[in-house]
This record gives sequence, C-alpha cells and structure tokens, in this order.
Amino acid sequence: MSHQLPPPCGESTTTRYRADYSDAQSHTPLEPTYDTLAEAQGRCETALRGAREDGDALVISWRPDSAEPVLWDMLVQTPLLRSPVRIGYAVTVVGSVFDSAAAASPKG
Repeated sequence: MSHQLPPPCGESTTTRYRADYSDAQSHTPLEPTYDTLAEAQGRCETALRGAREDGDALVISWRPDSAEPVLWDMLVQTPLLRSPVRIGYAVTVVGSVFDSAAAASPKG
C-alpha cells in the first residue's frame, strides 16, 4: 500500500480527470474535467461509440501507465480486429505531466 504525503499548503487534494483525443494532426481536450475516472472514461467511450456505426460491437478496455497511474489509454477491439489497439482516446489526471491542457496554460 502506498502512502501519500499531504499536499503543500494551499494546494487541493481533490483529483480531477481530463478526457482527451489526439491523432497525427491534433490534440483535443474534451471538456469539462471530471470528478471521477469512470466519468472521464465514459466521456471517451460515448464519443467513440457515437462516431462509429459499429459502436455497440466495440470492446473497450483501459491501460494504466503505471502501478500508480496518472494516464489511462483506451484500447479498442472491433469485430474486424483480433487484438486491442490504441486509437487516441486517453484520460489524464489534471495537472499531471501528461495533462497537455495544463502544460499549455501559462505559468504565473
């Protein structure tokens, strides 16, 4: 079991999650941020299923980046694919090193 140190004075202990989509041309944070990992993952799953005719037949799973993850990649298996593939949807912890929206905002 891991132990977390309390946050520095004035910092929030509430974890928020950001769903996003990226491809070879762009990166799009899917707003708003979410209170739970399940909500953020659900946002990605709903977007993907709604964009595909075979959306109901997709098998979706999530791969964390580590034992204490801050990034989860969506893996998708379609009726034509035998192995799950990463197609660009992900969920990150807001403010983590993988949160490109936070990295893009100016530091004050």
